Amino acid sequence: MKHKSLKVRKAAKQAQVTPLLADTTGGPTMEWTLLLGFMALPAYWIIKMLLATLTAYYGMMTTINAMPLP
Repeated sequence: MKHKSLKVRKAAKQAQVTPLLADTTGGPTMEWTLLLGFMALPAYWIIKMLLATLTAYYGMMTTINAMPLP
């Protein structure tokens, strides 16, 4: 008798869990969020930092080149 009730409880639990595992409605939203968070935003920050470095280097070089010869 106890074995049968365990089977019934296990089947009831499986019936509750299966719809949650099969629900994929938020999948594309989660994928886009992860792509944005782990690829696009760091790439934007890296490009912004590299452009700032390049601008500073260009400013330094033009200043050095504009100096009169000693």
